[in-house]
Amino acid sequence: MEEQPFVGGLMIHKQEKSRRKSMRKSFTKKMLGDTAKEEVQSGMQIVEKELEELLKKVNSGLDDHEKLQFIAVVNDVWEPENGLVTPTNKIMRAKIEQKYGMWVDDWYDSKKKIIWHMW
Repeated sequence: MEEQPFVGGLMIHKQEKSRRKSMRKSFTKKMLGDTAKEEVQSGMQIVEKELEELLKKVNSGLDDHEKLQFIAVVNDVWEPENGLVTPTNKIMRAKIEQKYGMWVDDWYDSKKKIIWHMW
């Protein structure tokens, strides 16, 4: 992971554990019908536009060296059981860097504002 001149953002899309597990099983491209695929893509596009607006709003109040270059939306649950957060939901930075660090340079190189990681 190279030193980057801009900060990147990383967020999770929070959902209930049981719902997440069932979504992973049923939302594979092979199993989705065309209508369901379109609904999922449409929902992601709506979320992406909202995140782009949020990114603009946040960055408008920051100095250049503080601005976020992108937001990466990951398809993982962050919970104390997997060590990504503490029991009080504070992030475990070292564990997160260990888990996602291998993709950071690719995220920067993509030049995208919103990155859907492993969706």
